[in-house]
Amino acid sequence: MFSNRDIADYYDQTEVHYRRFWKLNEEFSIHYGIWEKGVRNLGQALRHTSEVLAVHAGIKPSDFVLDAGCGVGGPAIYLASEYRCHVLGITLSSKQAQAAGEYASRKNLGHLTKFEVADYKRTGYEPDRFDVIWALESTGTATDKQAFLNEAYRILKPGGRLVLADYFKTTDLPSEKQPLLKSWLSLWAIHDLETLNRFETLLVISGFTDVAVHDYTNEIIPTARRMWLYSLFGAIGSVGYNMFHNTTRFAKHHYRSGFLQYKTLKKGLWEYKVILAKKPVISTK
Repeated sequence: MFSNRDIADYYDQTEVHYRRFWKLNEEFSIHYGIWEKGVRNLGQALRHTSEVLAVHAGIKPSDFVLDAGCGVGGPAIYLASEYRCHVLGITLSSKQAQAAGEYASRKNLGHLTKFEVADYKRTGYEPDRFDVIWALESTGTATDKQAFLNEAYRILKPGGRLVLADYFKTTDLPSEKQPLLKSWLSLWAIHDLETLNRFETLLVISGFTDVAVHDYTNEIIPTARRMWLYSLFGAIGSVGYNMFHNTTRFAKHHYRSGFLQYKTLKKGLWEYKVILAKKPVISTK
């Protein structure tokens, strides 16, 4: 199991890698890019992922959005810039929260965005506060995904929407019995993934209705391939660096994750989905 501190440490320790290879200073995003018609480079693909989720969620200027697992603020900045809605981003990393605020200020969007350190499983926010809960590749790190969904339901307004994009394993086998998958997930501070069917069941248990699932597995393959390629370059520097420096826990072998995520994807061990679910106007819970 990975603790909240472990997860924060992962992002803090590997930020330099994303900054170098993932245009972090330009796109402020740490996630897969969705490649559809008209997308020509990684930066566009990263922004298009936010666009895809925003369209599925029907984001409006009047919405108050909670970005649950906001990273360094890229999606929140996108929503504030493109839709002029208010966004509160939360992360386990104080380093990320500070960076996100600085990036938003750089874009003159500080009046529409705010970033805090909080656990999306236990936010402490009052019930029925948000119009949209947004979770872009952040639910995977939750060891108790039901706790996240219960909290999302609690703090959504009646009629509110939960929109997320994430990875889902394709068999019910625990990751401990899938060594290749386990090796990849451990490098990203993820204990295990849910299958899509199990996750849909958890949504219903939490009270969500009108669940819609959209498959974008093929559309993220170009990103996965680029990550594999960048790992080739990263491996050369990492192996040499590790020989002469006391490298941090997650950074030391982080380059291997690029190989493993692509290999497991090509073997069909996981898939990439965008999910929209709604809290009913009249709650049945």
